[in-house]
Amino acid sequence: MQELHDRLLKLERQNLRLKRIGAAALVVAFSLLVMGQAPQKRTVEADEFILKDGDGNVRARLSMNAALDAPKMVFFDAKGRPSVEVNGGFVPTAGNVSVQGGGMLLFDSKGEERASFLVDDNGAYFRLSDVQGSAKTLLREGAVLVQDGALIANSKETKAAAVVLSDSIQVSDGQGFVARLGTGELVTPKTGETHKTSAASLVLLDKDKNVIWHAP
Repeated sequence: MQELHDRLLKLERQNLRLKRIGAAALVVAFSLLVMGQAPQKRTVEADEFILKDGDGNVRARLSMNAALDAPKMVFFDAKGRPSVEVNGGFVPTAGNVSVQGGGMLLFDSKGEERASFLVDDNGAYFRLSDVQGSAKTLLREGAVLVQDGALIANSKETKAAAVVLSDSIQVSDGQGFVARLGTGELVTPKTGETHKTSAASLVLLDKDKNVIWHAP
């Protein structure tokens, strides 16, 4: 009986040990399964990323702008000329003054900057330039600047319009009547002579563009 009792006790110990080993194996298998299904996080570090097309031409570059200490991404055309540039952190504004913000620059087919959209702590700006790089139109929150051009505001509902030039202001309604303040061409009906009015002149025209009143 004592020998039988010792054998049963030994079998119980072995059975308990096997249960523990089996539980541990299940835990390990479940952990491996979960780790295999979970997405792996990968980090790639580099000083510059370059994207090339099938011919080996550089079409995009992501790098740091050393002058502004900010990230910059530039897209190029097939001839290597910049077409779009995106800046973060510090971006250049008109006058090459750096401000805190971000922006996008657009270039023409010759690689010259023609338009830019910038945002900083002071507001948002939209800038249009000519082929020489001079700013011709600058839009800013609450202000509009137009150089060597015209500022036009119109209404699709009433057909009314206002045109602001550097030397005159012209307002028209939906019926075609016009009021012009400033310099402009004025025709004398009787003689057909044309003369230029001064900046202090006010001219009123009917819908057929005939002068109905003017001063002086």
